[in-house]
Amino acid sequence: MAAHWGRGGDSLFKRCPKTHTSPMYVSKLLSATFFSSDKWSQKCCGFIGKSAKFCIEEKVGTLGHCGTTSHGKRKFSPEYNRYYAPVGMQYGRQAADSKMNIHVNRLSGKWRDKVRKGLFIRTQWADIFIKAMTEDLHRSLDEANEEDEREQRKVGRKQEGDQALETTLQTGGRALQTGDRSNTVGVTTTASPFNTNTPFDANTAPISLNQMFQKMCNLEAKVEVLLERTSSNV
Repeated sequence: MAAHWGRGGDSLFKRCPKTHTSPMYVSKLLSATFFSSDKWSQKCCGFIGKSAKFCIEEKVGTLGHCGTTSHGKRKFSPEYNRYYAPVGMQYGRQAADSKMNIHVNRLSGKWRDKVRKGLFIRTQWADIFIKAMTEDLHRSLDEANEEDEREQRKVGRKQEGDQALETTLQTGGRALQTGDRSNTVGVTTTASPFNTNTPFDANTAPISLNQMFQKMCNLEAKVEVLLERTSSNV
């Protein structure tokens, strides 16, 4: 018995189940619209009426639109490397939804093959894009929270380092002050090797070994001069 595609009769529209392979659904299967950097300029991209849907038909000649005059008045500028959810025919033109989109690099493995290669009807595409965009939003929030935590840890480590440095400087300052007092006490109470009755003075104390050696040489020379004078007097 022959099958009829029109109304009435024993048509395939009545006998075939509503699956993706049935004749009734083949014409409704759509693929996601992808815009690369060099592709979007070839598309009409005119908004359809006052909705968020835009035309994805090819431009006609130099008109700047698909041939529908109203599509040249209000244009949509797609973002590069994004997939847009298809919505099928709108007033005789293939269209996509400007608000339902996701960047190719933000597609998780769960959705990547479906969005890139899948053929679905309009309502299924809406469901896929809503779920993929929601998942991406949650991932973005998690990434933002992780970034905030990393920044807080950096700030905390910097504050700890600043406090440790301040403590070190304070401790070093106290140690220097204590050392100055100890040196002062040592200078004023240590006996001089040249005169046991005269304590060291900070202004006259030897500063270095070279200076001390020079003074000893001068003293030795004076002793020799005295000895010579004593011998001559005798």
